[in-house]
Amino acid sequence: MYCTLADLIKHVPEQTLIELTNESVTFDNRPPVNTTVVDSCIRYADEQIDAHLRGRYTLPLAEIPTMLRDLAVTLTRYR
Repeated sequence: MYCTLADLIKHVPEQTLIELTNESVTFDNRPPVNTTVVDSCIRYADEQIDAHLRGRYTLPLAEIPTMLRDLAVTLTRYR
């Protein structure tokens, strides 16, 4: 996994994640971040990165470079 929910929250306000991952958000009802949706988006980002690295590097990588973590956060955010 190239990024985590904690990494995502560092770059995206939690309220934004709540609004993006839940169908019905009202002023009276503030649900938590829907981790099922976030996990699906993180998995998508991981697969995109792996597709580009496969054949050049042995996967999974032993250590995740900061640049790949940031790329995974961006891919996840806009998924």
